[in-house]
Amino acid sequence: MAKVLLTVIGLLVLSIVGLGVLVWHTGNQSIDPSTETGKNYAQSFKSTIRGSCNRFVDAQLGKLADDSEIQDTVRDICECAADMTYNEFKNEPPIKLVSLATDPKARTKIGELMQECLDRADIPRPDEWNEADWAVWAERTRPEDE
Repeated sequence: MAKVLLTVIGLLVLSIVGLGVLVWHTGNQSIDPSTETGKNYAQSFKSTIRGSCNRFVDAQLGKLADDSEIQDTVRDICECAADMTYNEFKNEPPIKLVSLATDPKARTKIGELMQECLDRADIPRPDEWNEADWAVWAERTRPEDE
């Protein structure tokens, strides 16, 4: 009876280890973007980046975020950020992508990509901000009916 129990426990442990190795191996392979799985993954990845970007920017803008022209600009910036981030990291395995937020090099690169998107939208860099510039930008983006 003890041998049967030890055999069952041994098989269970081997199964769990085997499953772990399979998950680790699968998670360390990049996803081919030309496959259906790759396309779904890309859509999900970009959607996550867009959502995070929109929440962050809306929180920073406060009431300005309600303006439709600003919403269009934010949508363009976040779409740019999602596309550029995906293109930068698409060849990385999913396990690596999970750790992007904690990887200092990846965070720096994402910051550079975000800044490029802000530059494309003609939004000044944080180190270039001063009240006069911010007032000019806010005036330029203010709706006509105010």
